[in-house]
Amino acid sequence: MIPGHQPIYFTDHGFAVLERLESLAHESGHSMVQLSFGWILSRPNVSSALVGTRNTAQIDQAFEAMELDLSGDMLDRLTGVDR
Repeated sequence: MIPGHQPIYFTDHGFAVLERLESLAHESGHSMVQLSFGWILSRPNVSSALVGTRNTAQIDQAFEAMELDLSGDMLDRLTGVDR
């Protein structure tokens, strides 16, 4: 991580969002990555998502997210995770 980027990403708000996402991941039985991709792919105005990976396991998680059928309640909760 470039030191100049730390103030952008490493904030109290950012860590709180990660904690809420982690809680939803535990509750749903899916990984944080799967929920994040599942949420973005469910958005009506999103036609594609770029996936950056370092290994095949990360690619697998992205493909698994494409198969998720997230409930309306879970999608609403994911939408509000940053609030």
